[in-house]
Amino acid sequence: ESAASSTPGSFPVKTLVFSSRSSKVGLLRRATSAFACSGVKNDRWIVISSSRRERVDEGAGGDDIFTGYRRHWALNFEQRWSWLPHAARAGIERVAGVVGASGGAQSIPAVRRFAKMFAHAGADADHRLVSYFMWSTDAVRRALYTPEFASRVEGVDTAAPLLESLRRIPDEHDPLQRMLYLEARHFLADHNLNYTDRAGMAVGVEVRVPLLDLDLVRFATTIPTRYKQQGRVGKAIFKKAMEPYLPHDVIYRGKNGFGVPLRGWLKNELRPLVDEILSASSLRQRGIFDASAVRRLIQLDAEGRIDGSYTIFALICIELWFRRFIDGPGLPRTSSVSFQTLRVIP
Repeated sequence: ESAASSTPGSFPVKTLVFSSRSSKVGLLRRATSAFACSGVKNDRWIVISSSRRERVDEGAGGDDIFTGYRRHWALNFEQRWSWLPHAARAGIERVAGVVGASGGAQSIPAVRRFAKMFAHAGADADHRLVSYFMWSTDAVRRALYTPEFASRVEGVDTAAPLLESLRRIPDEHDPLQRMLYLEARHFLADHNLNYTDRAGMAVGVEVRVPLLDLDLVRFATTIPTRYKQQGRVGKAIFKKAMEPYLPHDVIYRGKNGFGVPLRGWLKNELRPLVDEILSASSLRQRGIFDASAVRRLIQLDAEGRIDGSYTIFALICIELWFRRFIDGPGLPRTSSVSFQTLRVIP
């Protein structure tokens, strides 16, 4: 459902409301590709609301070339503690691990962000930089694997593609510029542009991204990061440039993503779907994730002792992807196709 609303002196705003269970289930079905992103739901409806046009422009890329994500501020904040000796940073990492695992702590956003920010404090600079792109730690993910699958992927480093990209820019020493390189090469290409294109093509609308004009991108790479990220203000130079054209409160209002109330959905309206898709029989037949470990994750999340919502969502998307693209429509909902049939790239 959509409703247009506006207030005096402001721009018209489209408010999108997803009330039906089928709408929420559709989110999960459409998100089943190589990534699990709840933002595709809002993106799709925004495009649908513009479907009378042949094309629409959107702002993807601004955060990726000018900064704007919370991790950009967090990386700059490292200057206040990254000089500490390794033993001290390792101690901070252990404290973050204890805080993150404590009962109810992850239900508090500030505590959850603290635990995430320092989860890799003891690592070297490049590994810390890459860790900001991870929702969970490697230890948390591997704890969900079956012993057989864990053995098969034992030598696989999930951070390797990003670390390899960093090795392509040895002459760039500014940590934030290095992170922006990863944003453009990985997060933007594999994530934001991916689901935006899917949303547009699903309704026959071409979505263009003017902020990724090649001349603008090249120019952005030459701008020192002190003009991009200033304290908690991202895209600082871009916002300053827009001051003659847009209201101040529009430019400097808080950042709002295209997220959905995923935590509430998984604990309430979509809980039956979670139980069905991630049932013990389904997981055992697939052979990738340990049924007991997944059930414990779901239970701890439901009790508010951890924030496992996005990990659960990712597990659902992986299983739905298997059912749709590996099992096939003519096969049972959980067939004999399992991880043994897939090639693991070390």
